[in-house]
Amino acid sequence: MTAASGFQAIPGQGARATVGGRQVHVGGPALGRALSLDVPAALGAAAGRARDRGQAAIFLVEDGAIVAVFAEPMCCAPNRAPRWMRCTKRESTSS
Repeated sequence: MTAASGFQAIPGQGARATVGGRQVHVGGPALGRALSLDVPAALGAAAGRARDRGQAAIFLVEDGAIVAVFAEPMCCAPNRAPRWMRCTKRESTSS
């Protein structure tokens, strides 16, 4: 797993970091509006289906383009990060 650098939370919108030399953002529709991004039709439809199920639509943005959407339940347990934010640290075994 490639380490992220330059992580910055963007209050009310999401977060950004550099991963593998690419600028990456994650966040909801407010992030897309703030960055003036066009939502691809298929991803917009998926976000709409998530909202219809009472889920939050979280966009993944790479180098200024929305490339994925994740659906996350709107209610999370206290002090627990949403599923898309949790990850396992893996150490490289290559020489």
